[in-house]
Amino acid sequence: GSVDEVSVVFSPAEATTAETVEPKYDAPAEGATESGAPKFHEQGKPDNGVATPGGVRFELGDGAPAGAKVNPDTGVVSFDQPVDKETTVPVKAVYQDGSSDSTNVVFKPAAKKTAEQVEPKYGVPAAGAKTSGEPTFHAQGNEDDVKQKPAGVLFGKGENVPDGVTVDSESGVVTLDNPVTETTTVPVKVTYEDGSVDEVSVVFSPAEATTA
Repeated sequence: GSVDEVSVVFSPAEATTAETVEPKYDAPAEGATESGAPKFHEQGKPDNGVATPGGVRFELGDGAPAGAKVNPDTGVVSFDQPVDKETTVPVKAVYQDGSSDSTNVVFKPAAKKTAEQVEPKYGVPAAGAKTSGEPTFHAQGNEDDVKQKPAGVLFGKGENVPDGVTVDSESGVVTLDNPVTETTTVPVKVTYEDGSVDEVSVVFSPAEATTA
């Protein structure tokens, strides 16, 4: 009998979208509550950007932290409140062909303001004195941990300052026009370069009465 030969051609399966592209988030600013939309690049080539694949949808990945949300259309990840510690949010990108990629976006807490890191303190002026010394600075909540005076700090009168008081804006030295006749608290406002503020007081006392 005769023999028929049949050629069978095997075509390689088309690569899935997940095999050709990868998503990546830029790091949000410290203290941010929202990421940008992820950007896409060629698989394994982060410098070769590509358009966002049509029809891609986004969802939170396994183990996403409480409070995280992702916009299913844009991939923007958000929190209602800034995070208080470095927080990684896994995100899954699901493509039209059913393939998917996983990526992460990392949120970081806002950098601490100077007023959250240091505290000013005045020494007690001598009885009858009309001037204070310069304030010193220490770590927040720990007077034993002395800190350098922060650069760019400015001093001014606090709220309800008594009359006849001058505060040197650069040194923080408080001067009275006249010695006090009773114990007097002078509030001082301390403003740091980053805009954060501390309030501190210096207490003046009257000269001790001399006995003849």
